[in-house]
Amino acid sequence: MQVASHQFSDYILFAHKGISGPAILNASLFWEKGKIAIDFLPFSSINFNTSKTPINALPLPRRFIKAFLEYIGLENKALRSMNATEKEKLLLLKNFEFAPAGTFGFKKAEVCKGGVTCSEITQNFEAKNQKGLFFIGEALEVTGRLGGFNLQFAFSSGAKCADFINNIN
Repeated sequence: MQVASHQFSDYILFAHKGISGPAILNASLFWEKGKIAIDFLPFSSINFNTSKTPINALPLPRRFIKAFLEYIGLENKALRSMNATEKEKLLLLKNFEFAPAGTFGFKKAEVCKGGVTCSEITQNFEAKNQKGLFFIGEALEVTGRLGGFNLQFAFSSGAKCADFINNIN
């Protein structure tokens, strides 16, 4: 999966409303309105020299392939019998571009993106322009990829800030 100049290789979940999963959650850090591209066959190519149909030949769930074929207007026929236009349509599985309608907003967000710029705080998380005001975790403009990085930063910045405050006097 590719968003802007970033590539992600992980699972995608097709939900009742939209898409999710680790690849999508990580990509959402970099996505701004516009297209994304998904390679549904990152470790495979399409062998057009077989009498098998896409549903039987491709290493994807049958229901997905059936829906994809319907979406691109292609019948489930032997791969070797496909003409150039049909092959081109099926090759969209290697670079399927689309523009998401948007996100589900703050209520469904996994992390917050944005916040106080790190250049506006000291190494002890105190605001440079307001003594005694501290910012930690996701109140700062720091966002990590999926995998606990945001929690780790929240805990670590909180511990460092608390240690500083406890040792002021």
